[in-house]
Amino acid sequence: MNNTTMKLKILLFSLFVFFAIGSRGQNLKSQLFADEGISHLQLGNFAKADSLFDIALSVYPNVDAYFNKALTRLNMKDQCGFCDNMYMAAFYEDVEADSLYNKYCLSKSMMLISPYDSLVPVLPDKAYERIAIDKCGKRETIEFYNQKDSLLATLQIINKKYYYSKLSYKARYPGGTEMLDKFIANNMNYPKEAADQNIQGRVYASFVINEQGKVQDARIVNGVHPLLDEEALRVIRMIPKWYAATSKGKPVREVMTLHVDFTL
Repeated sequence: MNNTTMKLKILLFSLFVFFAIGSRGQNLKSQLFADEGISHLQLGNFAKADSLFDIALSVYPNVDAYFNKALTRLNMKDQCGFCDNMYMAAFYEDVEADSLYNKYCLSKSMMLISPYDSLVPVLPDKAYERIAIDKCGKRETIEFYNQKDSLLATLQIINKKYYYSKLSYKARYPGGTEMLDKFIANNMNYPKEAADQNIQGRVYASFVINEQGKVQDARIVNGVHPLLDEEALRVIRMIPKWYAATSKGKPVREVMTLHVDFTL
């Protein structure tokens, strides 16, 4: 067995099913809260477990916390909460979460003509569509196929925003700017020496979001002081996975710039 933690997965539909599987650890502080939440989940203390998973996720998007928060929400009879958190666990590459989300959270159908046709450019070779709609109405995926069953294009609708596979769009952080700002605020430690000297300011930094949505090559563009600059870089390098930018439907690298404010 490797040094990653074990996570208990408890799936309730008609019955409670309890089983444990291996999981990968992430940020240590987040993982400690996630582990404590799993302990309460095992004991049936769902409200306590839910709050601990929230704390874990405020520190770092921990796969264990997302997965087990989904199961906690299911035990609390919150189907949408189950689906939302299972979707995020799948986004962070948990294979079983992806399978469960697709099995229990999506309504799938195949149509020759649908209302989605008006949302995309003309596809003269289109023969039919495969439609997958999140049961809580937050996500829809429409795939367009020709008569040879070859995929022509994909339309994604996430929280009423449209992403069409043949178009280009910028990298985006799950949850948007608000969640990114929250992540930075929750993980930033004001350097004591800088605070003692009343050093404040706004640090500008750039970094690359690669084709897999990972942060790379962070550097200072306009710094304030070495103490603040280094802390800004530390937090930026911690930022978890993004939705990668695309060009004509293919993931591409994108250079991002953001600022980190240090105020006393």
